[in-house]
Amino acid sequence: MAYAVPLGRVEVGVASRAALIWLGVRAVVGVLLLLGGSSPIAVGPRTAIFIALTAVVAGVVDVGRRREHVLLANLGTGPAVVVALVAAPVVLLEILLAVLT
Repeated sequence: MAYAVPLGRVEVGVASRAALIWLGVRAVVGVLLLLGGSSPIAVGPRTAIFIALTAVVAGVVDVGRRREHVLLANLGTGPAVVVALVAAPVVLLEILLAVLT
């Protein structure tokens, strides 16, 4: 029987860095939209998906660059869970922003 370790400091760190990466990607895209004459906060669905995918890819690259995927694998966390740890805060923040605007 396989079991996983509950969320700990490493997973929370990955998720919080993913939120910061999303904020950075959102700020860069917002500046570009502002320079183009569009609203930097209220974006269309394609732009929101682009922002989310870019932030998730950047977050996964960050986890790989820090070699945390090795530590997480030793703790019983697979690659799909690492992607989910990065994607969850990004998607939740993007949905929250869409609901609030």
